[in-house]
Amino acid sequence: MKSRNISIITITLLFMSYFSMAQCDYKVKVSEKIVSGKGEIRTTLQNTSGYRCILYSYENGNKMKFTEITGNDSRITFSDLPLDRYFRVEFTFNKTDNPLCSKWVSELIQFNN
Repeated sequence: MKSRNISIITITLLFMSYFSMAQCDYKVKVSEKIVSGKGEIRTTLQNTSGYRCILYSYENGNKMKFTEITGNDSRITFSDLPLDRYFRVEFTFNKTDNPLCSKWVSELIQFNN
């Protein structure tokens, strides 16, 4: 039984190392700024073939879907955002060889006024 546990652990580690070394073939850049007293978040994507993008808003500790966009454009701009909330951008990509590359999530975004 002990050798079987070691084999399962070894296989799991090999599987994890294989996928962690694989590079995702897309790049995502997110920037934020304040325009006329409102927040704006811009995303730029490279090498994507289609996605679903969700902008989440966090207010008083509650996560809410703010808006959702589906497409394949290389740039998305979210405008007129309230400055008193946190935001997070989440992409789910339609086509990818590596299952670990099917989703990309930004760090929390806060506007500094």
